Amino acid sequence: EEETVREDAANGVVESGTCGDNLTWTLDEEGTLTISGSGSIKKSAFESDDRIKKVIINNSCTSIGNSAFYDCEKLTSITIPDSVTSIGGSAFEGCTGLTNITVPDSVTSIGNGAFYGCTNLKTLYLGKHISNLKTGAFANCGKLRNIYCRATTPPSRGDYAFMFDGSTGYTSYVGALIYVPASAVSAYKSQKKKKNW
Repeated sequence: EEETVREDAANGVVESGTCGDNLTWTLDEEGTLTISGSGSIKKSAFESDDRIKKVIINNSCTSIGNSAFYDCEKLTSITIPDSVTSIGGSAFEGCTGLTNITVPDSVTSIGNGAFYGCTNLKTLYLGKHISNLKTGAFANCGKLRNIYCRATTPPSRGDYAFMFDGSTGYTSYVGALIYVPASAVSAYKSQKKKKNW
């Protein structure tokens, strides 16, 4: 069961608690959430918390659970460490304050709808070991214009991974540019013919 403690505001921390078996968190008066310890951030740990503006996850965290930051609309910055290997479904869904995301090289899988509806997301950096983008991972991110993917092998993608749900159904993003390693251009082009990026 989650344990939450209200701290003395003199040290800048307004609240603290646990968000996993071996993970603790502190929230300061500026809206910065710092997560420390090891293991996985549990499901829905900070869902709809409108106090959070910035998230710093320290090394040793291994995964971000489903809906962990779902609908945190005021979140504008997230630091994901190289220790994280997976981002769960809907983990950042509806985080409309995010404008850019850097997914580190350690992450291999991004879950269903993980960043669905991040409507102000403009730039995305995917690390070189990403291998699986699940259904709707970045769907309805209508302002996404630059995607940098360092993986030399194109990641497998579920339906609508990079699609926009318009009034007439899902369509590809218009004007989005995808940057990939020079050695992998032909592989990405081949995949694009099978399933739109």
